[in-house]
Amino acid sequence: MLEQKKKKIEKNIERKMNDVVVLSGDYVHTDPRIRKGFEILDKNQNIIFNGFNLKEEYDVGFKGDWQDDPRLKKYVNIIGDLIEKNRAKILYAHNTCENACKLAEEDSSGKYSKKYKIITSDFHVKRCKHIFRKFLHPYSTEFVGVQTARDIKELHRLKLHEIIQEFLYHYYFHGFKREDDPRKIKEIYNKRERKAKRILRKIFRDKFS
Repeated sequence: MLEQKKKKIEKNIERKMNDVVVLSGDYVHTDPRIRKGFEILDKNQNIIFNGFNLKEEYDVGFKGDWQDDPRLKKYVNIIGDLIEKNRAKILYAHNTCENACKLAEEDSSGKYSKKYKIITSDFHVKRCKHIFRKFLHPYSTEFVGVQTARDIKELHRLKLHEIIQEFLYHYYFHGFKREDDPRKIKEIYNKRERKAKRILRKIFRDKFS
């Protein structure tokens, strides 16, 4: 019975278009993700740029637009053209949890397909899977890891960061289910993450972000 239900879900999702979702990071790690997104995008797919906000958005009354984000500066024309054709959208988010929450909100709106090819850095894929599956059905997401570390030293540092965050994942999401309100999950996750980061910055001398 469970096996039949699983196959039915997979079959239904396979019928849907596999849209491309590019997750943001800092400038160095974001640019290779954007290039990969355009590389695999075909004429029948939409593309969502997820998490492209400026820090000023934390301020009350911030009215900045996606064109102001330095990570998108050299892609403004092509992204603008895709937006006009209703094939691209910009989502604003501050972290991976908000990336997932925003995509879940789009998914429920019916404007985009319900199967997504999510592009992030290779070292970030494992944690992304855990977080996104708190918001979206696991069969509706496929992850593409892009090599973005500039050298082996940076890669080791980033992997350590991910191991720590992976450990904290259970604390961030304790008590939540996929059926819970995404906004509630996001709000509590952010509170827990801020608390954990204050401690980690003291331990790692402000190098933990």
